[in-house]
Amino acid sequence: MTTDSHTDWCPYHELPGFTELLLEESYVLEISCRPEGVCIRVELALLMGHPKYSPPAADERHCYKMGEIRFAAPREVCLSVKRWAVFFDASEEADLGNIDAFVWLNERHFLEGDWGKLDLRSSAPSISLT
Repeated sequence: MTTDSHTDWCPYHELPGFTELLLEESYVLEISCRPEGVCIRVELALLMGHPKYSPPAADERHCYKMGEIRFAAPREVCLSVKRWAVFFDASEEADLGNIDAFVWLNERHFLEGDWGKLDLRSSAPSISLT
């Protein structure tokens, strides 16, 4: 599935809990797919209006907090791994890249990044800071 032909899809920031996140600047650390759900462990870039926002460290562009995006009990999951390449930032921390796209329509969610594509059918995802 490609999102190019789906102009009526909604951007992730319209989902509850996602309005004050900048996923394009966040870093995916791990993706796990299990029968009970899909969990994406992320170093989240928070926007200024987020309740957990604090001024970024001197060597960072954004306020980052560890968190998880969870899709509970999805009915369909298709994870297409482009590559599990590991990237290293200036402080030598490893990640799988960013979430370059995250759109949704009804119960269909599509995410894409350096790591690959995730297409699933689920209720709305939840987000939590850890």
